[in-house]
Amino acid sequence: MMSPYRPPTHPVPDNIWHTFLIAGVAAFLVWMAGTDISEILLSEQAASATEQAWRTGNGHALSLWIEEISEENPAFLWNRILGLAGWALALGALARFLMKGGALVTALPSVLVLALFPGVSAWMVASGLLGLSVWCVVRALRSAQWGEENASWYRGGIWLGVAACLHPVWILPALLFFGGLFEAKRRALIPILISFLATFVVLFGIGLAAGGLYGAAPSQGGIPEGFWNVILTRHVFLLGALVLMLAFGATRRGIGWWCLTGSLFLPVIALFQGGTPGAAWVPLLFFVSIGLAKLPTLLDIRHPRAYLSILLCQLLLWLPAGLDPSSEGLFEELQTKEELSDEP
Repeated sequence: MMSPYRPPTHPVPDNIWHTFLIAGVAAFLVWMAGTDISEILLSEQAASATEQAWRTGNGHALSLWIEEISEENPAFLWNRILGLAGWALALGALARFLMKGGALVTALPSVLVLALFPGVSAWMVASGLLGLSVWCVVRALRSAQWGEENASWYRGGIWLGVAACLHPVWILPALLFFGGLFEAKRRALIPILISFLATFVVLFGIGLAAGGLYGAAPSQGGIPEGFWNVILTRHVFLLGALVLMLAFGATRRGIGWWCLTGSLFLPVIALFQGGTPGAAWVPLLFFVSIGLAKLPTLLDIRHPRAYLSILLCQLLLWLPAGLDPSSEGLFEELQTKEELSDEP
């Protein structure tokens, strides 16, 4: 019998089988994501509608320039290598950012959710610069939240400006970023705003001189069949977490809450414009994953094992997507990669 004067270290006794089950499901999903990524890296055909648009010269000026200087290599190889490197840097930087205020156990669920979301890692590799833009946003958040001097804040604005120039989906979250600074850290608002505007204007001007920064966005359909069924069945726990973040975080508004709120409008805008909403989901998923690390504090959850059980339930809902990659999901753009023509 345990002495009342020596309480257990953890509020709930650790269950080794529970930990093994989470690790096993996560390992399987990692293996499936790695298989999809390897297939994309070795493919000589366009792996997404975004890459197909580059065949006709529509795309980010930097991506088109990279393709021009690497004509002797297989099609899209360097763009995909850049996408893989940027995504790996983004996940590593996110883990380091979340570990600043806690331990690896705090950061791991958020990183797993972002990396193992069905189709997202493979899609990020095929999207090239988008993964690199996520890394820049993490660096901007780190400089804004943990920096205590002007030099760090100026660097944060530069990172945020680079992210907005690498991909237009970050423009709206960047504007809401300053709303969070105004409420949470007003001293950093002016330095970050000045460096952001200067960086964005300079890079955007260089892009225009090169023939257009972002290029034409590919249009492919609109709301896919069974879209809401996927949301309400496969991602029900993340949907519930999102509602809790918005509701309980409203009383403790900060940079993350403002950016999360602004990111909600991006998929809606993309869907009603009739385009593929793949890239529009990335900021929302990114800020939801960060919110997962803060949610136990908002809800005053004192039993970490109960929180991990929710994570396990979400991972189990993703197993069918891993076993059947043809199943329809949010990142449906990759499902058409075999139907995309290799000709412009």
